[in-house]
Parts: sequence; structure tokens; C-alpha cells
Amino acid sequence: MFRRRRAKLALAVTLGLAVFLNAHRLVGYLDTLHDIHQLEEPRRSAWTSIARDVPAPSRSESGSGLESDELNAAASADFLRGVAPGSRKLYERALRDGTFECLDGSGSVGSESLNDDFCDCEDGSDEPGTSACASGKFYCLSANNKPISISSMFVDDGVCDCCDGTDEPRGRCPSTCHRNRAGRDRIYAGPDARAKPRPAAGSAPVTRVLLGVPTVPRREDYLDRALSALLRELPAEDSRHPLRDKVRVLVMNNSPGAHDSFYRLKFRWSTGRDPKARHYVDFVENPGHCKDPTPLAAPEPDDLDNPTNRPGRQVRKQNCDLVSLLDHARADPFTHFAFLEDDFVACENAASIVAYLVRKVARIDASWLAIRFSFGMNGVLLPREALSDFHAHLRQGISRLPPDLLYQEWLEREKEEAGRVEYVYEHNLLDHVGEVSSFDVRPDRRGWPKCHQPLADAWSLGGIERFDRRACGHSDVSPCPRPTDPERWNETSSLG
Repeated sequence: MFRRRRAKLALAVTLGLAVFLNAHRLVGYLDTLHDIHQLEEPRRSAWTSIARDVPAPSRSESGSGLESDELNAAASADFLRGVAPGSRKLYERALRDGTFECLDGSGSVGSESLNDDFCDCEDGSDEPGTSACASGKFYCLSANNKPISISSMFVDDGVCDCCDGTDEPRGRCPSTCHRNRAGRDRIYAGPDARAKPRPAAGSAPVTRVLLGVPTVPRREDYLDRALSALLRELPAEDSRHPLRDKVRVLVMNNSPGAHDSFYRLKFRWSTGRDPKARHYVDFVENPGHCKDPTPLAAPEPDDLDNPTNRPGRQVRKQNCDLVSLLDHARADPFTHFAFLEDDFVACENAASIVAYLVRKVARIDASWLAIRFSFGMNGVLLPREALSDFHAHLRQGISRLPPDLLYQEWLEREKEEAGRVEYVYEHNLLDHVGEVSSFDVRPDRRGWPKCHQPLADAWSLGGIERFDRRACGHSDVSPCPRPTDPERWNETSSLG
């Protein structure tokens, strides 16, 4: 009897323990399911959340707008990021109504397109908080300091530009607004703010050369070497040299977020560690607006057997990158634009010689089309009014030819239709140091002319771009006039 009771008691205890343990397991299992459900549950649109939190305007407001302090603070910080206080009500209304009117009147987009990292409005007003639009502006709140607007190109680039850190992901940048940031708006506001004032009406125009340098990550770092050599050729930032305020350098990163050398130089030079570089150089990101029109199913050409020079994917991207560079450059009030590459080093006295060439060719031919002083899509200088036409030709030919061949094609068309020509300098002024190509496959090619060697030896230059030694042995530019006054064609001058 005693044994039977003890067995029943043991069985009850065992069953109770099993129920207890299984109950804990069940609770744990249910908790896990709840956590997974919380993680996997689709998020409701933040835009809907914002619109819900924004109250409808009262009758007393008579459609005058919504008070920004009634917005959900966290959502407002994310989706109204970069908006200036004077424009904030327009964006709040757009979030409630579902439609945003571009501030320049160029069109309208759904509110879900605000800050979606794609540029829809021509003025960039739909992307106040991203770097998608080349012409966009980002408003720094700059508490306890002078508020400023910076170029959108500086948003989320890994460098803290706003003193309150709002241009970078939350928590990445400590606030420095209490410090003296004199001149910060001039450093970071982009090409527009850094440009020198235009000359007054009726005064002689100031010649400004904008040097465009597209750059990509390479297996070897050439960018620092190329820019440092270029800066050595430019006068000190505090000098009275005639070139001092007539040259700007625009460096565009064509691999946003993946170019260590670009970001290292930008941080070092933009923060004032090199006043000369800060004076001359602007760093911008490629917004990626240019799209390759080639069908995705199109086969890639054989780089080693391509008689028609049909561009492959990487070369088509080069075309698009140049289109984006020119899109951004148009905001700068330059009079001449020069194409450079990030693996070419400026030769000694290159800047002074280019200045001399601009002055000389203008004397020879008032309607000159271009000046070449190196090879490839590099060392090519165009007057501003010709650049717009080449920009259109380049955009239309993205899938047809590489950029340097599109340029040659454009030169031939301009010569035939308008009688305008490119002038070729006798010697090469940019040394190609990029022995390691960004392309995986490259055919074996002859060597290139080095610094100050004859440009006629550049095998890639077609007949229309080749220096004519026979006809122009008396001159340093080709085509050349027959000089009636030899001294006139040999004087050295500057961009005065």
C-alpha cells in the first residue's frame, strides 16, 4: 500500500514537473514567435505615419500651413532632413496631401519620392536630405551658430560638414557648433558659393578655366599624385599671380562610398590642412543621373577584337560619368573647361603653357573650337559655348563609341558644318602614370609620349587631331597660320 502511494506521488510529481517545464518551453516558444513577428512584420510607410501625425489645418489658419512642432520629431528628422525652415511648411503639406510641387515649378511628384535618393525635380528640391541632385542644397540647422546651406554633394559622404552633424547619419558626427567656424560656408557650399563674383556689366570678362577630373578607385593610388602635381603648377593661394583666381579644379568621384583616396583627400584638404588645395579644389560625388541606354541583353564586345570600337559596359559608364561631370560643371561660371584624368600628372610649367595657348589661339582664330595638349579624353580644353554642344553629342553617343572617339567625331562634324577647328599643341603636357588600368583586359599598345615630348607621337590621335609637323614646323600649334610677324606667334603670355 505504501509503495503504491509512493509510486502515485512520484508519478504526480513527474507529471507536474513535465507540465511546468513544458509550460516554460511553450512560453519561451511563444516569446520567440512574438519577437520574430515583430522583426518580420512589414513596416507601415513612414510617410503615412507622418501624414497621420500632422493635424489638418484649423479654420483660423485659412490654409496658411502647418506648424512644424506638431510633427513627429523622429520621423521629421529623417524625412524632412535638409529642409530650410522657410520651406518646411511646403514639405509638411506635401506629406499630408501626398503630392509635392517642385519648388522651381518644373513638375510634381508623389510625397513618397521625397528624399528617396533619386533626383526627380530639375532644381533638386525633392531631395533636400540626400546627395542625389547635383544642383541640390542641404540646410544645416547649426544650433547656436550661423545656419548655412551646403552643396548636396557633401551629404552622407563620410565627412562632417555641418557643425551639428546633420549632413551625416545620426550619431556619427559630434556637434562642433560652439567652435569658431569662420569661412565654413565658403568651404562647403559647393562650386556656386565658391565662385568669384562675375564682372560688372561692360567690364572685360575674366577668363576662368575649370579643370574637370573624373576619378574611380584604382588598384594603385594615382589621384593624390595627380592632384598634388597639378597644385604644384598653380600659384600660391595668397599670391598676386594672374592665374591665382582664374583656375578651379573639380574632382568628381564616380564610385560614391567606395573611393578611399578621394575621401582622404577631401577630408584633409576641405578642413584647411592645405590652404592652397582648399583654394583651388572642389570634391563632388557623381549623382548617377546618367543612365546607360544599352539593352541589358546586349552582348559585351571583345576588347581584343573590336574593329567597330563598340563600347562595352565599362566604357559606356565612362561616357555617362563624363556626362555627369559636365552636368555638374555647368553650375560654375567658367569661360573654359579642360578635361583631365586622374592618372595623368601635370608636366612642369603646364599651367603657364595652357594659359599661353588660350591667349595665342584666340589671337589666331576668334572662333576656335578646342585646344589639345595631351592624348585620350584628357588635355582637351573647350570654350564654354562649345562645351554645351559636345555635352549633347556625348550623351547621344553613349552606346556608340568610346568618349575620345565621340570627341573626334564631334570635331569632324564641327569642322565640316561650321568651319571651326581644334588647335593641337606641339608637345604633351600631361604624363600618363597609370600603368595599372581600371579595366581587367587591355590589349598591348605602344608607349605614350612623356612630358614635353612631341604630341605627334601619340598614336591614338586621329588625323584631324595630329600635329602637322610638315606644315607647322615654324609654329607650336597646328593648324597654323602663315606668320607675317614671327614674334607675334612666339610670344609667351598669360590669362591676363
